[in-house]
Amino acid sequence: MSSEGEQKDDIFTALSHPVRREILVLLRERGALPVCVIAAEVQRDRYATARHLGTLESAGLIVSQRRGRSRILALQPRPFLAVEDWVIGFTDLLFPAADSA
Repeated sequence: MSSEGEQKDDIFTALSHPVRREILVLLRERGALPVCVIAAEVQRDRYATARHLGTLESAGLIVSQRRGRSRILALQPRPFLAVEDWVIGFTDLLFPAADSA
């Protein structure tokens, strides 16, 4: 199992590409989908889509399941918690604590 830091790195790497972010939004909005539907929606060939899906799956952001000859993919939101605290730490800069006078 990878360390927490490596998990964050994998997640940020997965989120760094616009096609992978588009896939995540698609799965969030439509639920589990077969690879062929995802490829058509993101307008990529199945090979390119499979590479992006592999990166997302390695980061733990999606899970796959075989149904017959199809591979169905679904969003796995729990890993986002690994980076949530890190990201939220920067939003504190938007709302600095009021000075006590």
